[in-house]
Amino acid sequence: DESMVTVLPVLGAKAKSELSFFERQECALDTRAQCVVAREHRVRIEKMANAVKGKDVGPRTLEEFRTALIHRYGNLVQAWRIALDPDDNGRVSFQEFTAACRGMHYSGNIKKLWAELDKDRSGLITMSEFAPAAQAAMSRFRALLIERFGNPLKAWLQAFRDDGHARVREDEFVKKVADLGW
Repeated sequence: DESMVTVLPVLGAKAKSELSFFERQECALDTRAQCVVAREHRVRIEKMANAVKGKDVGPRTLEEFRTALIHRYGNLVQAWRIALDPDDNGRVSFQEFTAACRGMHYSGNIKKLWAELDKDRSGLITMSEFAPAAQAAMSRFRALLIERFGNPLKAWLQAFRDDGHARVREDEFVKKVADLGW
């Protein structure tokens, strides 16, 4: 009906026949209601995101990241093996590293953290870059085992697995390491 006039704040007064498809869509009650609901939804999401940012307590620095890893895994060697280098190839790519950072809820700049760790700029992080003191201790221990037994496997079989079991309890391991003079 040409006599029906739709009044919109943006469009002014026009006969329905003069409205374009999109203008008619804007006039529809459902569309306007959907726009209101969508606007309210965006505001709620934004408020929730701001609340989460305010509560963001994940590690933000290299030291905090290492501390969080120790808290979760017990020490940096375990963290390296479980979280950072799960494929056990001795190197961590940027992709593996970002996955580990997300898993630890790292809230700092991941690229900056990577740059701090990849000291030789090789594009890979090694244990000696990630935890140099732990790597040095493991290297010295390995050298002791090689000196005394020829290789780590022989050391395991002769010094640690002397009762024939495949596993050694932690307290037994600590005692046997002390017996070796470590």
